[in-house]
Amino acid sequence: MAKGQHPRATVVTCSDSRVHTNMLDKTPEGDLFMVRNIGNQLSTAKGSVQYGVNHLASSLLIFIGHSSCGAIKAASGDYSTLEPEIKNELDTISITKGGSNIDGVKTNVNNQVAAALKEWADKVKNGELLIVGAVYDFADDMKQGAGKLNIININGNTEASEIAKSLSAKPTAAQH
Repeated sequence: MAKGQHPRATVVTCSDSRVHTNMLDKTPEGDLFMVRNIGNQLSTAKGSVQYGVNHLASSLLIFIGHSSCGAIKAASGDYSTLEPEIKNELDTISITKGGSNIDGVKTNVNNQVAAALKEWADKVKNGELLIVGAVYDFADDMKQGAGKLNIININGNTEASEIAKSLSAKPTAAQH
């Protein structure tokens, strides 16, 4: 590792202290280029994500939201009394006001995948990059088991049956 890094994945996840790298990979060193911010957003960390994808050549870009997300709770309500810098970050989360937290989390993850698909359309089209959206559900809000990482989007596809097919398919060169 002293001679450089070649992570297979760039991972954008929330800064929340309950979301840890070791829940994704038992030995993440050298394997995952981690980008963390409130609301697991592309727009507020674009340079870091670009570095992981464009310069470190990660073939996998993952956006991970999580249950009981404070950023989603704030963005779905009135956050006008918060500090200007926090408001700036919450302003870029586009979800329905007053909705359930888990629905907001899923919408936000899907929005981040959509933004990344625009940014890296050519890499996705050429099979050089796979963009995945997931929810780390430590509260079992999705009723699929507490502590599970649930894949909800693969390259813009959010249909559960299609995702299941993709996950069971033989990996492509971009997924290695």
